[in-house]
Amino acid sequence: MSGALPSTSSQLDELAAFGATHGLDKTSEFANRILPQDLTISKFLSNLRERKYQIPTFQRDVVWQPENVKKLWDSLYKFYPLGSLLVWRTNVHLHSHREIGGHVIESAEKLSEYHYLLDGQQRTTALFTSIFGGKIANRDGFDPTLYVDLSVQSTGDTDDETYRQRFLFPDEILQSDELRQGVKEFRVVKLQRILENYGQVEAELENRNIKYEHPMRQHLRRFLAIFGSYRLSLIELNGIQVSEVCQIFERVNTAGRPLSIFDIVVAKTYRPANTRTQTPAFYLRELFDNFRDEPWMLASEYRHLDDLDYLQMLAVLVRRQYPDSGVDNITERYLSQLQAKHIEAIWDDAAEAFRNTFKFLHHTLNLIGPGLVPYRYFYMVLAAYFFRRKQPDYALLKRYFWTVAFHQRDLLTGTSQMWTHIRELSGEKPLESFKVLELDKADLRTANYNSKSRFYRAVVGFYASHEPLNWDAPYAKVLTTAYYQATDKPNLHHIFPRSFVEDAAADGGVELLGKERVDSLMNIAYLTQLTNLGISDKNPVDYLKPYVEAAGFSQVLDSHLLGPELKELAGLTALPANALLRFIETRLTRVTKRLNALGIDVRVMDTEQPVLAASEKVAPLYS
Repeated sequence: MSGALPSTSSQLDELAAFGATHGLDKTSEFANRILPQDLTISKFLSNLRERKYQIPTFQRDVVWQPENVKKLWDSLYKFYPLGSLLVWRTNVHLHSHREIGGHVIESAEKLSEYHYLLDGQQRTTALFTSIFGGKIANRDGFDPTLYVDLSVQSTGDTDDETYRQRFLFPDEILQSDELRQGVKEFRVVKLQRILENYGQVEAELENRNIKYEHPMRQHLRRFLAIFGSYRLSLIELNGIQVSEVCQIFERVNTAGRPLSIFDIVVAKTYRPANTRTQTPAFYLRELFDNFRDEPWMLASEYRHLDDLDYLQMLAVLVRRQYPDSGVDNITERYLSQLQAKHIEAIWDDAAEAFRNTFKFLHHTLNLIGPGLVPYRYFYMVLAAYFFRRKQPDYALLKRYFWTVAFHQRDLLTGTSQMWTHIRELSGEKPLESFKVLELDKADLRTANYNSKSRFYRAVVGFYASHEPLNWDAPYAKVLTTAYYQATDKPNLHHIFPRSFVEDAAADGGVELLGKERVDSLMNIAYLTQLTNLGISDKNPVDYLKPYVEAAGFSQVLDSHLLGPELKELAGLTALPANALLRFIETRLTRVTKRLNALGIDVRVMDTEQPVLAASEKVAPLYS
């Protein structure tokens, strides 16, 4: 077959025959996954009243507006399409809304198959409450029951707005003597009455001498046709896995809000309280929310970790405690296998493992926020290590963390590496993956201030772990929780300011060698905003003098992994051409020595030709 589009009915017949021959007919496995059907308005409403549809609680945000409800009914009145409703047919039991508009729709019995409305909750709520009334959130005392004024005629214009007068809510009728009289004369009629007692409405109009061909009677018959002939389009999903439902929901959700696997697991593991069996309720979202609201967590940036991070940490612990639980990994496919009974059994210990994980990162490593953690899988590995462990080896964990963070190869980018690290830290396997830190000096030189890479987070995190002190107040630490909450980007300062380096030659100074390295993280330090503003774009020779002469500044420099080189810079009258490159190499060496001091076996290499080669002919910075 060529790639040309079919242009005749015979060609289309050939394509159909080809599909049938190759297993693509209606009985194929994939064809049965998506089954379109249509229902009349009356049948759809009847199914809702009979509790045949469930609305999962991950559809939380119903925005009910009277104007939008009237527009929906105007579309029905004009027989415009409303768009398809998406229904997921499955035997998976999810936590569902008990009510819609105050009406109970949740089935009290456990069903062999559930029909969940994945898309269409807004339209469903509008239709249901228009007919049967009910309660609307944040609208106490408002009656959503809809009436129709049969005397209102359409203009026929495309921008016809007669729907505003045709469809009426009770509060609008109460404000008008004419409309109240219209109710008595059956000119203004409840939609529910037309649906359930159409013959009575017709008889009342006939008794009032409103004949069959009268426009009001024609409008009445039109509403009978809406209830009985307008076809709502439903797309049923069959044989769809939970992980696929998340993708489908995100793609069809017109509001653009993605459905997360966390929403699905929360709904799937939900269990109401049972007073007869004395079984307590189980609600995973509440467990996580309560954990985040603990006093210590309220002051921690780690409370803002994504729900998925928390869920995957929990899944790792369930897997460790219950190897046969079906939670064989932490991908969406396996997260959907989490069960309430397993979570309940380990929750107290799991929450303690979470606390110890975050306290280790915050207090031991001084990584105040998630933005300084190089790999998200660190959370899962650390939680597994702390789970039911009475005597953690913090020196081991520090060596582990920084070895993996700085290693020239990515050691923690997938779940297979994660499980290996968990087993090695727990002693189930020999410690091999992170026994030696292979560190490339080129990585340190080229780690860039503007990057948000793993290596960026490793370097700035390592700086943070040394609790850098305030240059203007040596007794105070720069990094606090408030420091991270006050800015999206930590206040990192260039020791050799960027503008100064770029403008040095133009200002009659010296052309600094290696100025393309000005954004190297080796040229960066944490400073307060006030210190940063005071330094601005000045020559290091000038701005350093007041600081190096202050008491205690040696301790400040040490907390920033800096040293005598800054005091030497402050003693110069002019900046040598190799000053920046020398400074970067000196800082680089100090970082590797600090890693060694943690007991890490650091194997240093250099895959880049030393950039100082060209500067050796220039007078060295250090005497």
